[in-house]
Amino acid sequence: MTAENTADFFVVDSSYILCYLLPDEHNDGLDLLFKKYREKTVEFISTSLLPYEVMNGLKSGYSRKRLTKNRIAEAYTIFELLTIPLHIPKPTHVLNIALQYNISCYDAAYIALSFDQRRPLLTFDTRLEKISRP
Repeated sequence: MTAENTADFFVVDSSYILCYLLPDEHNDGLDLLFKKYREKTVEFISTSLLPYEVMNGLKSGYSRKRLTKNRIAEAYTIFELLTIPLHIPKPTHVLNIALQYNISCYDAAYIALSFDQRRPLLTFDTRLEKISRP
């Protein structure tokens, strides 16, 4: 599916994915959006950092005793089955955004991709959500 033939095309960050994967955080609206993604009526893309940030979030859940190793394996399998296309945003654009807003380059990568693709960023990070709005 390409951006030209879908009305709903989003950049997603790790906070959004983790909220979907963690059983105590996701909600009906989030479940519906991911159902639409699986049905190919909504398109998601993300940065090449996404798998590492998802793994780190799951590992943090384990460290905080929120997740078992089995649940982490299940959650990561679900993530892999989503097959979200990954892109590398322009490094200079990432760095400029990070400097301008005093945020990490990891966070700036999602915003840069959102700006480059001219698509909304789906995030539960309120600061990133605010920065990403045009």
